Amino acid sequence: MYIHLLINYNIFLIYYFFYIKFEKYLELFFIINIIMDNIDNKTVKELIQYCRDNNVKGFSNKKKQELIDLIKEHHKNIIEEDKEEDKEEDKEEDKEEDKEDKELTIVETFVGCGGSHLGFKRHNFKTIFVNDIWDTALKTLRENNKELDDKKIICEDINTLCNKNLLSEYNIKKRDLNLLIGGVVCKGFSLAGVRNPFDTRNYLYISQLKLVEQFMPMISIIENVPGMKNMKILAKNEFAPCSKEKMKDFKINESIKELCEKVNIVIENHKNNRGQIIAVNKKLSEDDSEEIKTSKKIKEKLLKEKEELLKEKEKLEKDRKNYEDKLEKYKYSVLDDIENKYKELGYKVYINKLKVSNYGGFTNRIRLIIVAVRNDINKEWEWPEITNNDDNLLTVRDAFSLLDKDINDPIKDIDNKPMEHRKSTIEKFKKIKTGKKSGGFSSRGTSNRLDYDKPAPTLVPGHSSFQIHPVEHRSITVREGGIITGFPIDFKFIGSHSDRCMQIGNAIPVHLGEALAKSVRKFLE
Repeated sequence: MYIHLLINYNIFLIYYFFYIKFEKYLELFFIINIIMDNIDNKTVKELIQYCRDNNVKGFSNKKKQELIDLIKEHHKNIIEEDKEEDKEEDKEEDKEEDKEDKELTIVETFVGCGGSHLGFKRHNFKTIFVNDIWDTALKTLRENNKELDDKKIICEDINTLCNKNLLSEYNIKKRDLNLLIGGVVCKGFSLAGVRNPFDTRNYLYISQLKLVEQFMPMISIIENVPGMKNMKILAKNEFAPCSKEKMKDFKINESIKELCEKVNIVIENHKNNRGQIIAVNKKLSEDDSEEIKTSKKIKEKLLKEKEELLKEKEKLEKDRKNYEDKLEKYKYSVLDDIENKYKELGYKVYINKLKVSNYGGFTNRIRLIIVAVRNDINKEWEWPEITNNDDNLLTVRDAFSLLDKDINDPIKDIDNKPMEHRKSTIEKFKKIKTGKKSGGFSSRGTSNRLDYDKPAPTLVPGHSSFQIHPVEHRSITVREGGIITGFPIDFKFIGSHSDRCMQIGNAIPVHLGEALAKSVRKFLE
């Protein structure tokens, strides 16, 4: 009987091993050994002590056989309880898996080559359609996302797109869409270069909000540069601002059109002047040039030209300030208008600045994120949980360590083929130390040398190239820029070198897209 019982227990043990975790198996094995190991030879006193030590109930006034049966029953109950606990754990795990398996619908505007699209795709968001006006970027998106057919990729100006009946065209009911997201074009808001409050692209957010009004998604996200937070732009009669709250404050006099034209001319001249100053500085920094070395006249001519340009710059800045002061009363805050319009549509608004390196990214790029949650969703939005702080930030070195010698061999991978710089450019690069910026030969992009042991700054393509490699005297490749931005090592970029750099510079970094995707999924579930 003892052998028969042992066989039955061992059969149960094998079954139970496949049902529970390995740690529980070891615990069960130990328990059964206690029960079966010469249990018949234990004294009543030993059995009673065992009952006390293991919280076995009802052992008082029991005979030896009754104690043995009681101990066995006790452990049988423990096993049954463990089984029930495991069933509950499995149910919870299944629920979590079901949550991640559940498709959430998304529409994305200003999608570009698909940085944020990739982040949301990784978390099972189903694309209704994506939109951008730049065909080359959309070719890159299509190349790397074969599941997106022509109907799902719309190459069109958002100003015309927002006036179409997209609910009917895509067979989706109003209020059913889970997420509408757009990294609204930010050239007029960006601190890189000359900010223009009269740039027509500043008003694209209005068309984005028209799409929000059409779809009424559960969540709407607008992404932009931090400079949008304090940017003011010119009001336009019956058009901008778009919120009723702001619109009532403005009645634009048609006579200011002439003044606006003058301002635009000054801004354009200011941009040209800035470029000319950079060009002169570049020539003056070419101390290896034979012409500069042998001709004092050439250097004097350049210095005189720079002096005239600086005088012109001073006058342009003075004229611009004078014109803009006169127009100040006709300007309004873009961010205030967006917030007011969302509230009029029935949304709660949350605004924050997020740094990509805090979410597992390789760049310190900061983006302004505006999240609008529909009022009927009775929950408070939670921002993505920070995963990386100053003590564990990922660096340029971490990014470049992902490169594969075979896949990213420059002979096979055109995106990892270095630029062929002129000798004079290479000599300039040699003078720029790690993490430092050139004194004056170039613009914001190519004059910075990256630091291997820090996250990269914002990648801004200047003169068709990115910043300088940490140790090599060249600009980083398209592939290296892509990896820093979070794109996979085999992601295929389409277009000229300049186009490919621009696509990466414009993209919402993939890591930030993933962080937002996780937050949206967690919130909606």
